[in-house]
Amino acid sequence: MLRITTIRSGQTRMREHETILRYIGIAINVLSILAISANWGGGFMAVLTACLLTLALPPLAAIFAFFAAMSAWGWPWYLSLLVFLWPVVFILLGVGALGSVYLWMRHKFRQGGRDMREPYDESIDVEYEVIDEDNERIER
Repeated sequence: MLRITTIRSGQTRMREHETILRYIGIAINVLSILAISANWGGGFMAVLTACLLTLALPPLAAIFAFFAAMSAWGWPWYLSLLVFLWPVVFILLGVGALGSVYLWMRHKFRQGGRDMREPYDESIDVEYEVIDEDNERIER
């Protein structure tokens, strides 16, 4: 007789990754609040406005933080891009990769070992025969 006492799943490992991603997201939000408020003067109202902007409209706050880090802190554009607009970087890389794979596949299957000066023909030759009930060939 088999008795199962404990069933474990991969949920604990997933929770650890979610926690790490949550900390990274919080750090990026804090950096964006600091960059925006530093660019706007650093007063209480600037910090409050930056907090509200970050919580209400995160994509817009990321764009503001991108420009604010370059102007207030003197960061180079690529560092500011990687810290605040990293989803845009991944989206552009993904679109570029998909586009190049599409063009490569289109070239590979369209060429098909023929001369590219010939017109592309999609016709299919079908070979068939009609047999009557007495198993005699009528037409081919």
